[in-house]
Amino acid sequence: MLLSVCLIAKNEERFLGGALASVREVADEIVLVDTGSTDRTVEIAREQGCRVLEEPWRDDFSAARNAGIAVARGRFLLCLDADERLVQPESLREALLSPPPEIGGWFLERHDRVIRPEDGEPDVYPIGMLRLFRNHSEIRYEGIVHERPNDAVFRAGFSVGALAPAHLTHLVSDLPYERLVEKQQRYLRLLDLALAREPNDFWARYYRGKTVWFLKRRFEAKAIFRAIADASDCPPPLCASALSMLAALLSEDGERVAAVG
Repeated sequence: MLLSVCLIAKNEERFLGGALASVREVADEIVLVDTGSTDRTVEIAREQGCRVLEEPWRDDFSAARNAGIAVARGRFLLCLDADERLVQPESLREALLSPPPEIGGWFLERHDRVIRPEDGEPDVYPIGMLRLFRNHSEIRYEGIVHERPNDAVFRAGFSVGALAPAHLTHLVSDLPYERLVEKQQRYLRLLDLALAREPNDFWARYYRGKTVWFLKRRFEAKAIFRAIADASDCPPPLCASALSMLAALLSEDGERVAAVG
């Protein structure tokens, strides 16, 4: 098999069908890890020919991701969420037929589609995410929330490339605002758990800043991004991202001089 698509899901009957349809023409198999759905998620997955693993939720997104990866049989893995859609999938399969041997994974651009509450119009925010990588025993997800395989790819001796025009669309605002708040509150609990275990986890601290920003705790978000930017041992790319987030917050609050200072 060339490509396995791996998903984790819980109560995603609203979104799952669209995600599966978007990868149907390029996936040799689809592995779905269900972490306790009470709706039709598992039924839809099986109807669409997915291999379904039912795993208990352990407050750990990486554990769920890695459960699916462990049984995937493709030479390459694409990890997807139910509220994401793969766009221009044909270019992805072409790239995997003869990849450079030093490349262990590829960044895909994800377009976060957000609806502005004031006028109902959409905004699209692009971000690069490492979602496509080799099926290699040393490449696994890390982090209990906002999980990523990036460091594992480098430790396995590979470099990372970028792939276009294939990209993902993320339906960020297709849930009611109240559900989005609940989702961010769950993330915040896991981020606090991660930081209790490892206080110097800059990745968790950064995402905690973004999460409290969404929850309208702006003063707290500014303090988090400032502390990350001022930390001498923070990785430079994450420091730069924290500075960007801080500048955006200051600009939104009318502090434009401070934002560019």
